[in-house]
Amino acid sequence: MTPVSALDPAGLAGLRFGADDWIVTRVASRARSMIVSAQLAELFQSFRTPRTILDAVTRYAGAHALDPRAVLDECWPVMTRFLQANWLAPEHSYLSRELTPWYEPGHSLGVYSVEACVHITDDTQVYRARLPTGGLCAVKVVDAAGRRSVAALLREGSILERLNGSPSPRFLGLGGDEQRRFLAMEWCEGADVTRAVARVGGAGDSRAATRDLLVAIASAYATLHDRQVVHGDVHPGNLLVDSEGRVRVLDFGLARLLDDPAAGTRRGGAPEYFDPGYAEAALAGTPPPPATTESEQYALSALCYRVATGRDYLRFPPEAERFYERIARSRPLSFADNGVEPWPELESVLRRSLSKPASARFGSVAAMATALSRVRVDDRPAAPPVVMGTTPADALVDRVSEMVDPDNDLFEDGPGAGPRATFMHGAAGIAYFLLRKALLRGEPGALAAADQWAERAAVLAREPRGVYDESVGVEPGVVGAVSPYHTGSGVELVRGLVAHARGDTRTLLTAARAYLDAVDRPHQGVDPTSGTTSTLAGCSHLVRSLREVGDPDQDTRALLERLTGRANALADHVAAQALGHRCDAPDSRAPRHTGAAHGWAGLLYTLITWWELAGRDMDDRVVGRLAELADRGVREGRGLRWPVRVDETPASFMSGWCHGSPGHVSLWNAAQSAIGGTAYRDIAVAAAYATFHDREPGTTLCCGQAGHVFALLNMYRHTREEAWLERASRRLRSALEGHDSVPAGPWRHSLYRGDVGLALAAVEFEHPDEARHPLFE
Repeated sequence: MTPVSALDPAGLAGLRFGADDWIVTRVASRARSMIVSAQLAELFQSFRTPRTILDAVTRYAGAHALDPRAVLDECWPVMTRFLQANWLAPEHSYLSRELTPWYEPGHSLGVYSVEACVHITDDTQVYRARLPTGGLCAVKVVDAAGRRSVAALLREGSILERLNGSPSPRFLGLGGDEQRRFLAMEWCEGADVTRAVARVGGAGDSRAATRDLLVAIASAYATLHDRQVVHGDVHPGNLLVDSEGRVRVLDFGLARLLDDPAAGTRRGGAPEYFDPGYAEAALAGTPPPPATTESEQYALSALCYRVATGRDYLRFPPEAERFYERIARSRPLSFADNGVEPWPELESVLRRSLSKPASARFGSVAAMATALSRVRVDDRPAAPPVVMGTTPADALVDRVSEMVDPDNDLFEDGPGAGPRATFMHGAAGIAYFLLRKALLRGEPGALAAADQWAERAAVLAREPRGVYDESVGVEPGVVGAVSPYHTGSGVELVRGLVAHARGDTRTLLTAARAYLDAVDRPHQGVDPTSGTTSTLAGCSHLVRSLREVGDPDQDTRALLERLTGRANALADHVAAQALGHRCDAPDSRAPRHTGAAHGWAGLLYTLITWWELAGRDMDDRVVGRLAELADRGVREGRGLRWPVRVDETPASFMSGWCHGSPGHVSLWNAAQSAIGGTAYRDIAVAAAYATFHDREPGTTLCCGQAGHVFALLNMYRHTREEAWLERASRRLRSALEGHDSVPAGPWRHSLYRGDVGLALAAVEFEHPDEARHPLFE
């Protein structure tokens, strides 16, 4: 365990860390290094003296005057990683022993004389040795008692014989005794591929050198595949680049022969290079599928991304489940989003080879190598990577995270401008931002802060200006008495979502019951953000959370049934009030607006998505209302916009999520998913084009460009077209530039009207497959 301040910053490229953080590594272990805070480092250092987890947590909490349960909650995700990596091990177990060489220099292994141990892991050691002729060789040694290790060693020997030194070391021989078995092979000199560009390119190092190295790496694996060998263990430590730029592939212990039906299918390797198929199996708790040329192409692309940028293609969280979810579902970060100078042509090749479906990747690694060789370059330096520093998005997220840190004044004092507790404007919205940041980035500290803010919101809701604030026009007559966006029901909703993320089922149940009590009021109209429709949206989120509870007890099942029944009743009421009338019918209880926040787009979206979640048939009248709403759209070039109201003449238009085209994108994509056909998708595309072409000067989530980002990300998720992701990126950049030119207002802390919403859009953009508009989606 070493403070990052004591290390060369160049060796930490690609890692996210603070000035006071520590890095944890077990030398020679297969487990990936990890960054932890100074506080966690202090806690884990205490295990250098054997003690129970409870004792360590209690001692730390006592020394710092903290609640032991809060300490355990915050450290447990990282504690789990330490246990899984065997960094914490039972006292006196073999895992607790220091790894030492089995043989001293001069020891004879058959005809090979040991010079030095060059590599140790928990189960294997590699030695540099001398041949009888005086030349160097490498000798890999395994314990003879490990049947799987011996079988892997024998298989590796046969594969090296087949490859005959290209692109692998040459096979020299097998040997051993009753205690250990060994494999001797050619000694290969070379540089680590992640540091090899300067060595290959020399003083004239350029993007051409980087591209050529990537081509050489892919070509080496194309040769393996051509000879029916799948390596099965792609990571930087298993490749060397010699002084002439030739790549040698090492360690075939997990390799398999495609033309041998009896070949082993054991999987392993460095987790950050696992493919989506492996990740999906891990999430399902089933054995991983055998390594294939397709899965190896994915791993190889992750490696090429790191060689080109010095960074991982995803931001990996420490928790195993979130780690695998990220691999299975998250899109690779663009170079720019990773703080590296963009290289569009290379990024295009890597995006394809990192596609989640294997069928969307290149037909072979050889085809990938050809595509890499065609990437155009210029003479700008490319290695070491040109790191651009903190991006505007990172800077905003960092500023907002600092502002909402529970150790700072905002938490103690509470938001100044009201309403101070609610989802839309106050503490509950801050808690939601921190919750999403924790889930998407894998940050346990953010989850702990979300929990603190959720409880702070519950306190503020009982204080003056907590839920209503007449000084800013937020009154019961305006926002109603039940809305999760505007009232105490939203505080309970967020408390439940945070509790679910923390695995605290008891608090989830308490919050869900409180939510039901809070919305049990006379019907408040069907407005999507202030009326009965808004409470149905909240029910949807809680139903999903309760369904995800593992091994639910009787109380959980009963509450899920109660909540589902209440949501069905709410949906029936909204449908009865609205769907029986034309969109423009006078004197009806249906909405008079067209948009997502107060009109037909939000109402229909909430009904359609609830019926889909509940497995209920959709009301037939929805199709008629959709047709009427579509007819109200006004074409502008490729775009489609809707008047703010269904009955106004002349029509007026707005461009935000609340009243404009951005809110319609979600509706029409949901309609296409639920009903089918192409017409609804065409309308969604037109709404998305209108969203992109609108020049809204504001940057907020409700009425500005932050809301546009979510709409364009919704379009990307439903089409998988990279162009929509690029448009979302451009809109986010525009919002960040516009934000910097606007003076800070009293609602900086607001999710829907302040900096917090734009910061959330920046975080969600990092993970477009998982991005969701707050509460609405």
